[in-house]
Amino acid sequence: MKKWNYCRYSVRRAFTLVELLVVIAIIGALVALLLPAVQAAREAARRMQCQNNLKQMGLALQNYHSAYRHFPLSVYGADKSGINSTTGFPESEEQGYGWSVALLPHLELNPLYEQINPDWKPSPFLVAFYQTGKIIPAGESEISVFRCPSSAMPSHVPNVFSALEAPQYQNTRDFPVPEHMVGYATSDYRACAGAQDSAGGIPGNGMFATSSELKKVSGKSFVRMKDVTDGLSNTIALGESAYVIGQEPSKWPVWIGGVEEDESAHFETKNQNIINCGISPKSVENFGLATDDACAFSWHDGGAYFCFGDASVHFVNETIDFQTYRYLGNIDDGNLISDVQF
Repeated sequence: MKKWNYCRYSVRRAFTLVELLVVIAIIGALVALLLPAVQAAREAARRMQCQNNLKQMGLALQNYHSAYRHFPLSVYGADKSGINSTTGFPESEEQGYGWSVALLPHLELNPLYEQINPDWKPSPFLVAFYQTGKIIPAGESEISVFRCPSSAMPSHVPNVFSALEAPQYQNTRDFPVPEHMVGYATSDYRACAGAQDSAGGIPGNGMFATSSELKKVSGKSFVRMKDVTDGLSNTIALGESAYVIGQEPSKWPVWIGGVEEDESAHFETKNQNIINCGISPKSVENFGLATDDACAFSWHDGGAYFCFGDASVHFVNETIDFQTYRYLGNIDDGNLISDVQF
């Protein structure tokens, strides 16, 4: 008699709605737990890159000093203010190629430096800088060492402040940017001019004061290592200034140079210019709302990174004592500040 083999097939039960919701809830909880850790790891990497940028610039400063026996100026401007009879443009010690141009050969960016071919005179700079629709050669080149990866600032100067076409900019002021500024690559770092206060008649006494300010203090046009009697490790050279200046639309921080002392060139450490310019919270919604033009600013929580004269990089807390911050910006005030104070 023939036997029949019957195969038993198991029937798989589908997920119930409750089980599915439980799985989704577990996944959501895991994401909620892991996302802050991932974001923190990314910000840590960005901070490390920011420190490395400043370290490279600090070493470039050392190499520049070895070659020329002095540090560069914040801006290579004229000896005196006035109208140039040839160009018709105003000239002052606050207008010209910036310190960052001088560092290009020492940052392994000599091809860019050769494109610019600066003669360090303000007249050719101003003629080129004020030409609407034309950019100084290499001026549109975004240089990674001059950009903090945490910064929300655009890589190039836009046509209009609110024309960045991002929803987060809706609360910012809508004002046109001078046409000659449009297209230039921006920078998140500036040089330290010290605790100068032009309105208060206090001359600059930092490593990167303008030539006229330096002459008021020491009679010299450049700062040398031996002039930094407070010690290179106690004096700020460069720092983060990664924000869009709110007082004047013409003061976008561009790396190639400046037409204002506090535009692309430098920040100050006078009392009212404490780190982050009074902006709270630090977000793109508050772009352009800084309480001052010439202060340090970063997109890192709690403070900003600074490169000191010895090329060391330190994170300075935004709650630093005003007077301590002032001392760190000056080269020879006789007040030695240890890192435990900031």
